[in-house]
Order: sequence, then structure tokens, then C-alpha cells
Amino acid sequence: MLRLKRGSYKEMHQYYANMQQDFEKDELLPEIVFHKAIFQKQADLVLVQDDSIKVTIAYALVCPNSLYGYGLIWYFAVLPWYRGKGLGTEAIKLINRHYGKLRGLLLEVTEVPDTETANRRIKFYNNLGYRVVKCGPFKLNGINTKIMVRQSASMPDPGPAMHRILPEIYSHLVSDTTIEKIIDIKPLKK
Repeated sequence: MLRLKRGSYKEMHQYYANMQQDFEKDELLPEIVFHKAIFQKQADLVLVQDDSIKVTIAYALVCPNSLYGYGLIWYFAVLPWYRGKGLGTEAIKLINRHYGKLRGLLLEVTEVPDTETANRRIKFYNNLGYRVVKCGPFKLNGINTKIMVRQSASMPDPGPAMHRILPEIYSHLVSDTTIEKIIDIKPLKK
């Protein structure tokens, strides 16, 4: 049975080593950014644990703070030796449930290492209730990126406001100067 555990900023060092294996260099920020965000309670290090074997099988960094009511799954990965067993699906379902009181959960899918991988990831998240948000062009660290959202159908589409929502979420995590360097999102043209 899987369960969520909140990791500490001290545990972040171990998972940053995993992140360096799971994500491309252009997708990662310096480790200190994550330590600071967790320490200041602006992000949660979420560890997905399998109680039957007493190990962590996946991790996520989730930013639940936003003036707009949205959270951001900043990073998510299943540890390599547990991939391909359906555990990622179960892990995301647990994360969705845990953060279910938010207006919605956002995530970013970069076209790194290629668009085929991005499309596979989009399909994975589509199957878990996420959809691609129609918003203006978005680049994260210069990489073409799609934003996905999981929210109740009764909620308004966040797309037209995404150029405000995403920088506001990042403002809890990094400096304004860093936001200007890494986030390039334009308003949605009508």
C-alpha cells in the first residue's frame, strides 16, 4: 500500500541527486533553491512510500501556495527501479487526493529530451485527469513547455490568466530576477 510522507529540507539533498539523474540539466534549478523553498514551507518534498517494503518509490516537489488557489507539481519522478509497474499512476492519484482542496493542480511538461517524450508524458497525465491548458507561448529556461491542469469541470479555465498565475506561484520559490530569467510566458491572444 502506498502512502505519502512529507520529506524535510535535510532529505532534499538525497533526492536532488536523484533529480540530477531524472531530469535534464536545463530543467533543474540549483539545489539551494529547493532547500530554501522547503525550509520556508513554500514547497513540499512529497515522498511516496510503499509500506509493504518500507521504501520510497517516488518523489515530488509540490508548491501548494498561490494567490490564485492553484498548486504546482514542480517535479515528479518514480525511482528508476520501480518504473513500468503502474506505481507512478498510483503516486499521482495520491498526490491529487492530498492536494484536492486546491482550486487545481498544475504541472509543466517540457519538450526535453524531445517532443516524443513530452507527448508520452502528456498522455500519462491526461489519463489521470489532467489536460493541456490553452495559454500563450511558454518557455521554461528557454525550453518549450506545456502547462497541464487537473481541476473540477466547474472551475473557470485558467488559460487566459496563466501568464499571471505561473509567475505568482514561482514568486514563492525564487527571486524576481530568477523568474525573469527562467519564465517566458505570454498572454493568450484572443
